[in-house]
This record gives sequence, C-alpha cells and structure tokens, in this order.
Amino acid sequence: DIPVLEDSLPGDFLDGFLQGTRAALSEGGRQSMTLTLRQFNATSLGALIALFERA
Repeated sequence: DIPVLEDSLPGDFLDGFLQGTRAALSEGGRQSMTLTLRQFNATSLGALIALFERA
C-alpha cells in the first residue's frame, strides 16, 4: 500500500514513479526517452505512432 500524504496530489506520485523508473533503467544500462506533449489528441497520437514506426 502507498501511504496517503497530506498536501500530495496523484501527479506527485506519478512523477516519483517516473523518476524512479528512469533511475532504475539508467543504472541497468538501459536507454530511455521521455516525451512531453503540450496537448494529447488524435493528431499527436498519430505523430507518435508514426515516429516509432519509422525508428
């Protein structure tokens, strides 16, 4: 169970998971990539799919 902390938002926990995953991958010699989108919609999803299909 994850303890509930006062003044914490769900995004705070998600950010912690992101940072922990990044660190674990790096320590294991694995590469990772983080993408930040201003908005998420059908167009941006299609662009992401196209990017990874061509990678």
